Amino acid sequence: MDEQPATTSGDTTVTGRIRMAFVCVAWLVTTTVALWHEVPRLKTAAESPAGVLSWFYGMDADWSLAVIVLLALPLLLATARVAKLKLPTGRPVLLRRNQKRASGSVQTAAAVGLFLLSLLSSASIGFRTVPLAAIAGQKDAVTEIRFHELPPAYHDEFSYLLQARTFLAGRLAWPAMTVQPDLFLQVHVLNRPTTACRYFPWTGFWMAPFVAVKHPYFGHWLAGAIACVFFHRCLCRLMEFRWAVVGGVLTAVSPGLATFSNLLLAHHPTMMALAVFLWAFLRFMDHDRVRDIFVAGTALSLAMLSRPMTAAGFALPFGIWLVVAVIRQQFSIKTRSPTARWSPVRALAGIGIPLLLGFVVLGLMNHAITGSWLKSAYQLYTDTWTPRHRYGFDNANIDPTLPESKVLQWYDDWAKNENLTFAKAQANVVKRTIYSLRWTLGIAALTFCIIAALATCLDFKDRRPLLLFCAVLSLHAVHFPYWYDGIMHWHYVFESAPLLILLATFGLRVANSILQSQLGSRLSSLWLTLLIFASLLPNWIDTDTFREPSRVTTAFREQAYSRVRFEYFRRLTTSEQVQHPALVLVDERGTNQQLSYIVNPPDLSGDVIVCRLPDDAAIVDELAKAFPGYHLYTFIPESFRLSELK
Repeated sequence: MDEQPATTSGDTTVTGRIRMAFVCVAWLVTTTVALWHEVPRLKTAAESPAGVLSWFYGMDADWSLAVIVLLALPLLLATARVAKLKLPTGRPVLLRRNQKRASGSVQTAAAVGLFLLSLLSSASIGFRTVPLAAIAGQKDAVTEIRFHELPPAYHDEFSYLLQARTFLAGRLAWPAMTVQPDLFLQVHVLNRPTTACRYFPWTGFWMAPFVAVKHPYFGHWLAGAIACVFFHRCLCRLMEFRWAVVGGVLTAVSPGLATFSNLLLAHHPTMMALAVFLWAFLRFMDHDRVRDIFVAGTALSLAMLSRPMTAAGFALPFGIWLVVAVIRQQFSIKTRSPTARWSPVRALAGIGIPLLLGFVVLGLMNHAITGSWLKSAYQLYTDTWTPRHRYGFDNANIDPTLPESKVLQWYDDWAKNENLTFAKAQANVVKRTIYSLRWTLGIAALTFCIIAALATCLDFKDRRPLLLFCAVLSLHAVHFPYWYDGIMHWHYVFESAPLLILLATFGLRVANSILQSQLGSRLSSLWLTLLIFASLLPNWIDTDTFREPSRVTTAFREQAYSRVRFEYFRRLTTSEQVQHPALVLVDERGTNQQLSYIVNPPDLSGDVIVCRLPDDAAIVDELAKAFPGYHLYTFIPESFRLSELK
């Protein structure tokens, strides 16, 4: 356990006056925005029959509690000055030279505690129960089910499940369906020239063992817990241990991270890999060991094999730093010496070889699925079925000579109605920023903390905080030319959440160093804790005081709607009223095809196979011949009615 700040002197940040200025600006900006939101509510409450106290009902989750805490700070400062509670130390100090290092056992205990706390946060959502109505003809019908036992909510998740099952079968792809393949086309699954998940392989590889034991969500919980520990270890390299624990706790209880850990998307496996990358890269920056840069390159390669654009955006500032460091090491007279601890060639090889191997793996996957070394399943799927979902501006205007997708035209038209202009891209950035702040911890607390953290980011004696800040900016920048703002309005920049928490921890540290010189350590810590709680609790806690349920509960209910319907469909098609094996023809005409029930095993085997209901009766006969022995049923999603096809 050697994770300690690389620099331990009190001169690692800008002057105390500038730090104080940043904290004052942070308070002024956050309080101004809070009052802008809350003063109209207060006026409305004062004019109501119930009077001004009605402001305490229907409170806003973003600002109502926070504005109370923010306005309390001047009162605390005034009281402290009048009561002469100001500390005798004249200068705030961020880091004392004689501070004791945490022992190895303490660091291990903290890591284990954070690991368990992260698991608990994820499980607190996954183990919530959802009521279910009984299905006629089903044995041992249950009246409720745990959230993690339900099918997924998004078709992306079904695609990743198919990918994991493909890997478990020892394959990269399956043969294409030869009989009416468009009727069996699953959203986000390539069905020609082979049948395969359209996405990149690391997520399915990570999920595979958990899919094998029939608990896929546990894998994402584990990935989140591992990421939490590694981000904590990153903070151990950047600041005092106690603040690293604070940052680890904030990561573990982040409502956005916990909510997404209950979605079988690529984010948590990617975030885990990026956490290892950041930890190893910071170790390299401190110790110049090539083995650290090799670990960083391996982790970045895994992230690239999951979400390549995200991996590029996250790592870009660190890559620029490495290139500059290599140039300086190679050509600077000051740094060139026989005792240099690392070789530029070895460092570049350490990070470059794993990335190159990642591209080789991607090429092999591409060739096995699409027949081309360079064209990925993702690109082929987009070009074939959803050309308007492409990356770049003016996405709605495509080559008119391209054939329209008869099966997923509804999905492509979604992007057609959202043509990306520069103004829309700017609006997307604003929305992604607001929702990433909201879901990471809370808008008020993060706004205050990140503005305060700029004092550390602009201290050029230690550029590491600035690299974290630039990584957030580059994550937003690489997704700027994309038309969709994202699942829950922020999933394209989801991996910025732990970076925001790291920066927020810097901000808390700076603010505490300023406030404790005015209030004392206890009052300073209390006020900062209340500010965090004022933003964090409305995301987790349901109470009648707030206008709406907590954000976690709101997301839980929204996702439960789709997941319960998929579960009802599964139970309906496996009930005793259905003769098996069964081929279920779903009538998708005039329905919300975001809830497409066309989900099958990758080899189209099993007691229940699902496809679209064709318009032509002759095609139905063709399907009956292709699946001899199967009983044919039709399913109408709007009425949720299943009937045998005679």
